[in-house]
Amino acid sequence: MDKKTINLIKNRLRRASRMRKSVYNVVKSQKVYAPTGGVYKTGKKKGKPRMKPTGFRCEYCQEVVTKVEVDHTVEIGKFPLRSCGKPDWNKWIDKLFCDESNLQVLCPKCHRDKTAAFNCGRPKGEYYV
Repeated sequence: MDKKTINLIKNRLRRASRMRKSVYNVVKSQKVYAPTGGVYKTGKKKGKPRMKPTGFRCEYCQEVVTKVEVDHTVEIGKFPLRSCGKPDWNKWIDKLFCDESNLQVLCPKCHRDKTAAFNCGRPKGEYYV
């Protein structure tokens, strides 16, 4: 398999991993709401204040931002190769399609900083999670 085909498969798998329900649930859990000033007049929510989403909370800096990125708490890392030079798809796919406990919502700045720290080769634990 040539490098172009491997990169195509990796990109398609990454795209599919972003469409999972667990990613949606993690982002939804960090949604921040603010009251609109009105109250519900009928139904089960009668008397409760109306709320509208204002943004999402970054799990590291705790700021409310409008754009967030979902990050793996334990990094996926470089694409693994077997000793014979062939790609080890099973390990990589298991890390890519993890459950909600290994996902976190970060603002683009925090995600960039965390990824840069990981790529610099710092041992595990020297970058924040």
